[in-house]
Amino acid sequence: MPGAHDVALQIDWFWTCAGKALVYREGEGLFTSDGTQIGHFLGDEIYGRDGNYLGEVASSGRLVTQLNKTRWQRSGFFPTTSKNLLPPEDVESESVSSGFKDFKIPRQHA
Repeated sequence: MPGAHDVALQIDWFWTCAGKALVYREGEGLFTSDGTQIGHFLGDEIYGRDGNYLGEVASSGRLVTQLNKTRWQRSGFFPTTSKNLLPPEDVESESVSSGFKDFKIPRQHA
């Protein structure tokens, strides 16, 4: 059925404030370009597999980490894998607002 496959592939890429195409969202998961799940969305906030706050979607659509939320925790998750995708081109950098830092991929535990 034409078009049905496209709905299942709804991918939203996110960039850092530095302009790097870093990760993509599929469903409620946040994945690196190699398909490793690093986060889970709760609204616009992103939490890691251990439940620690990682960051959020800024009003500009970039990913940032709000400094006063770095100790927040929610339920963790068991990571899955998704597609290995070629990231889109990087874009122009934007300044990081006061009280925030640019989003970084967390270290993965063995």
